[in-house]
Amino acid sequence: MNTSLVCSACQNVLSNPITLSCGYTLCQECLPITTDDSFVCPVTECEQERHLFGPSLHQDQLITQLLQNTHTLICSAGDHTLDQPVTNHCGHTFCRLCLLERKIQNSSCLVCQMRLPSYNFIQNQPDNHLLQSLLTPIEHEPLLSQTTQIPTLLLDFCILPTQRLRLPTPQNLAQTLITDPSTQSLYLPVLCSPSTTGTLVKITNCESQWIEVLGVQRFTMTEEGLRLIVEEDGTDNRVADRIHDFIQGLAQCAPSTSFCNAAAGLLGPVWLNSVQDLHGPLPKDPVNLCWWAAIVLPVGNAERVSLLEIECLKDRLALILNWIEELQVQSDQNKPMEFVQV
Repeated sequence: MNTSLVCSACQNVLSNPITLSCGYTLCQECLPITTDDSFVCPVTECEQERHLFGPSLHQDQLITQLLQNTHTLICSAGDHTLDQPVTNHCGHTFCRLCLLERKIQNSSCLVCQMRLPSYNFIQNQPDNHLLQSLLTPIEHEPLLSQTTQIPTLLLDFCILPTQRLRLPTPQNLAQTLITDPSTQSLYLPVLCSPSTTGTLVKITNCESQWIEVLGVQRFTMTEEGLRLIVEEDGTDNRVADRIHDFIQGLAQCAPSTSFCNAAAGLLGPVWLNSVQDLHGPLPKDPVNLCWWAAIVLPVGNAERVSLLEIECLKDRLALILNWIEELQVQSDQNKPMEFVQV
């Protein structure tokens, strides 16, 4: 609302507002000294030839009241206007992102110290409808629309897009947070050293000792900073279909059959159901299938890092197909097992 209550002359927030007969409102200090015979309106857009004045100037009472009310539409966490306001059960109102950041740093309300609800509840809590109706919608920039210099969280393993994990809460968590007003979410840039390609992960839940994250988008570290990698559309359906068929073939194997030591006893319908409970249904589109297969197949962290660094979808799918062929070779060396032809 503050963005609308500005002086038509100086473009600053109105002070002692005076509304002229031409319809424009100015700060009283912006009005020129008037005489009985002439008045030049300081508003460049004004097209009125004459202005009507009374014997004295009077403030616009309604706009004055609006200006006073806007001072109450301030986030309880700072001196900025509320954005997507959520009201805690203690009665204090914050921007959603401010409250999420507060939850990560401390589990109590900044104003009254009452305990905050869970991170997941705050993230999905509806806006305060009445307050939101009073606020002018804010146009937000896209997340990391430009290369950005920010700290990253270093791990000894990589996190892939679409992957869900629970991690111990990092000590430097507050310093590595990225806020995205457009989605009202908090993100972390995660790298597996020494690779310069990592994954931006969304924080989906947070407690004192751990956080739950979801891999969202890959990024690469350049000399200028962090650059998001835009994912190409999935067009290589032929290779993707072969990978999809292989995964479904594993679900049809007897649980006691092992095609490699790492997957001993993990095959069959129960295996597929369990991984789908953790990582979602087996995707059909090539982009998501690529990451889903890399998460569930028994390959090492080095192989997953190599996959993460490949920008071309076709090359990533080819690498996964190579993994499958190697797993089939291990199967032939261990014990007989029927596979879907790939």
